[in-house]
Amino acid sequence: MRSILVFLLSLFLVPVLAAPVDKPKQAQAPVEHKIGDFVGVRPSAYEEKTIDNKRVTIHPGVVLSGPHPVTGKYEVAMISKKLPHDPPQAPVGQFHPGSSAYGNVSLGPAKQVSLQHLKPWKDEKTGQRQDPMTHENVQKLKAAMAPHAGWKPPPPPPTPAVPPKPASPTAKGGQHPNAHASGSKHPSPGRPGRSPQRGKSPQKSRSRSPQKGPSRRQGPPHNAKGKRPASPRPPAKKPAGKKRSLYYRR
Repeated sequence: MRSILVFLLSLFLVPVLAAPVDKPKQAQAPVEHKIGDFVGVRPSAYEEKTIDNKRVTIHPGVVLSGPHPVTGKYEVAMISKKLPHDPPQAPVGQFHPGSSAYGNVSLGPAKQVSLQHLKPWKDEKTGQRQDPMTHENVQKLKAAMAPHAGWKPPPPPPTPAVPPKPASPTAKGGQHPNAHASGSKHPSPGRPGRSPQRGKSPQKSRSRSPQKGPSRRQGPPHNAKGKRPASPRPPAKKPAGKKRSLYYRR
């Protein structure tokens, strides 16, 4: 019996102990780039989003130098069909002929970009990494950029002032918006010299038919002074006494 239990436990424990343990995946270190490599630049590293330019996407560039020994940043010449702020530019084919790269390369000052904001740029047709620019063509590009080293983008336009919100019309009918300040009110349309009656429904305001006679509830008429006349008092009764007989007693 014991041998059977030991055999069953061995069948259960051996697969558990032999199961592989998953190791935590380590984050891949960013790939270092060489001079002449085509790289994709994160939008926040070369241009800020504004009201006029909301759709900022990743753009290619070519590495001119780097990494810097202190900051670790790379100098990158940006490439685009429409470069931000319209800097001095030239077709990229002049410095990298026979390549599928297109657009204009900026001849203004190069962008200082950190390594974590760069990634290899791939060819759209082949899906492979873009062929790097030769050392001679990189020097040619630097020579074309030298005269424009002092170029600066134009200052951003001033932020427009927010116009004040229009005053909301008052909800009270027949009242001027400024009536609360002066205490005056515009009269409602109606008969001249009479204020409009409020709170009366058209059914109650209908004229009643004239009554034929005095109403039962109507009191006595008023006198000229506006007071009701005193009701006539009944004659005072004489106290009852002895009746005198018509015959005299002798």
